[in-house]
Amino acid sequence: YGATGFYNPAKTTNQWVRSQPVTTVIGNHIFFKY
Repeated sequence: YGATGFYNPAKTTNQWVRSQPVTTVIGNHIFFKY
């Protein structure tokens, strides 16, 4: 998918991570590029 990182939004309050462009969502994890 070309993602460079991922996180579980239910366990992340980091605004920098949440502001990154989302590439895909698999299950409970959001994959993103930065």
